[in-house]
Amino acid sequence: GYYWMSYIGGSATGYEAGKLGIGIARTKTPAEAREWERLRGPVLSAEDTDARWFETDVLYKSTIIRDPDLNTGHPFVMFYNAKSKLRPNNRGIERIGMAVSNDMRHWKRFGDQPVIDNGAGITGDAQIVRIGDLWVMFYFGEGWRPGAFDQFACSYDLKNWTRWEGENLISPSESFDNQYAHNRWYSNTTGWSTTSTTLWISRATADSHSPRRNRSAKANCLIDCGRLSLALTALAIQTYRIKYIKIRASKDLCIE
Repeated sequence: GYYWMSYIGGSATGYEAGKLGIGIARTKTPAEAREWERLRGPVLSAEDTDARWFETDVLYKSTIIRDPDLNTGHPFVMFYNAKSKLRPNNRGIERIGMAVSNDMRHWKRFGDQPVIDNGAGITGDAQIVRIGDLWVMFYFGEGWRPGAFDQFACSYDLKNWTRWEGENLISPSESFDNQYAHNRWYSNTTGWSTTSTTLWISRATADSHSPRRNRSAKANCLIDCGRLSLALTALAIQTYRIKYIKIRASKDLCIE
């Protein structure tokens, strides 16, 4: 079988330069340092005839999950942030959209609206994890609250999402991570469980000249999605350029 990857590519040199689109590549040997086989052309772009109103300018970072329950009718689901050039008051705003596929090669947009829209600034760089029967989307935010930060939303079916509107899951705590410190990744260390899950969050900062640090901080927040609440206790250990957050999510708390 193949290992698959989605990526963004542009028509010009430079950072996010030119006309950007989402591409797909694959390989059978991901452990070897060799070029992946790219599918010809982007699978999604802002110039597609079916591009929705919120994605007519630029498509950015994407993430793909495999849904064994086929909530959308398709096994592969992509989330990506995009920017519109329509409607003057929407220019520069990034929102998260959704696309689906049966074979990782051919993609079609799902729905006619963004799944996450905060109405201003940047909402993007989504990552999806499953905790029991709940899907949790962690994403980056900037411009609709002070500073740059990480937030989340939750869903039971991948189609309808409830945004957390309380305090930020992760906020800048030092001068070197107060702008665009959003390249974080979440990985499971104990295996998914119906009662509890441990996640490690790695969040890179933007400054390469900061002194080595060793500090810890605690943050508490609550995910409330319908009848289910997840109590999250985050223990942050900040080191050189990288912040690790350990989250324990418990499903013992339920709202009837």
